Amino acid sequence: TLSAGTYYLVVDSWGSAQRQGNFGLTGTCGGGGGGGGGGGQLGYAAFVNASVSVTEGQQFFIDVARVNGSQGDLTANLQVIDGTARLGVHFHLYSLRTMTWLNGDSFTRYSMYFAAVNDNVYRGNTAFSLAVTGGIGVPASARRQINVTIVEVSPVGQTNTPAPTTTTSTPPSTTLAGGTSGVCANNCSNHGICMSGWCRCNCGYVGPDCSQGSGVVDIDICTPLSPELSTVGLANIGGRFSSPDRLLRFSLAQPANISVSLCAAIRPTFDTYLHIYPSCPLPNEGRGPWYNDDGPPCAAPGSGFPPSRVPPYGRQSLPAGAYYILVEGFGDTASGQFQILFENDNPNACNTSEFNRPGIVGFVVPRVTVTEGQRVDVALSRIGGGSGKKTVD
Repeated sequence: TLSAGTYYLVVDSWGSAQRQGNFGLTGTCGGGGGGGGGGGQLGYAAFVNASVSVTEGQQFFIDVARVNGSQGDLTANLQVIDGTARLGVHFHLYSLRTMTWLNGDSFTRYSMYFAAVNDNVYRGNTAFSLAVTGGIGVPASARRQINVTIVEVSPVGQTNTPAPTTTTSTPPSTTLAGGTSGVCANNCSNHGICMSGWCRCNCGYVGPDCSQGSGVVDIDICTPLSPELSTVGLANIGGRFSSPDRLLRFSLAQPANISVSLCAAIRPTFDTYLHIYPSCPLPNEGRGPWYNDDGPPCAAPGSGFPPSRVPPYGRQSLPAGAYYILVEGFGDTASGQFQILFENDNPNACNTSEFNRPGIVGFVVPRVTVTEGQRVDVALSRIGGGSGKKTVD
């Protein structure tokens, strides 16, 4: 029982300082007088932060939450107000602008994903504004509009005066090649771009000269459960840990709200970390715009590590396009087998020529070993298509 007033929650990790991830909060509020802090009201959408400042060339997120209520379904829209920074020129938006909270949901938080463009020309800081609509009973103090400042980066050798448009700086590389001259080792093995002596490797290749192939696996979001995959014996792509990484790719023909989870046919065999990126090459040693360490829902009974899920609760709004999934072990050298589970609220999002086929049905794992006297489940999955009804014996 708490008296009226303001309280603070500190969410801490039980493990080491390196352990972190996304989470949600739920609660109940009894007593009279206040209606449970707005739980019986529709509430409204508002920005979590009062303002945002980001350096040119960086990715950033702006969070929107449901405030002061959870009664009924709430729909909100994000509005971009151009200033000295303009959408499509100085920054890009990679998230859907419509957000929906269902009845009783007051903990889902939408992270709107932006990227500030670095044009290598010094013009000074630029800014734009964002506004959010949706809800009733909005007080004047609500954060319904915020300002975003993009801090300009001076090209190499320039001071804080406007630089000529021909003055550029060396773009960052995803994979460093250890060379100092303008010629890259082995011409990046024809699997990357040479950038002032450094190799920026194409997706699926790593190493100083992009010679190590890690492969990109295409997966079909029309097939809810993927075949069994593995990170065993692969190269490290993400660079955040020394564990092997597996790179996957999927496409959305239309905008959709999806979730991506790691599962295992028997049990999780390693501590997983899951990232989703909207482009490739991947940023070096950086988390994806959407990522998570351990999380529900695919853990088998008795498993040591609950596999990762993005987002940890609810679903993530994504526009149409191609996306890359990076699966890595949380700890050093950790690797193992896994499967990908998709949840998708738009069946037409995967209705492309690639997936508009009946497909085939196959076993999820190539072999099963069972001890005498025990029961065993053998899983089947539809692969390579999702069009029409498929019956097998």
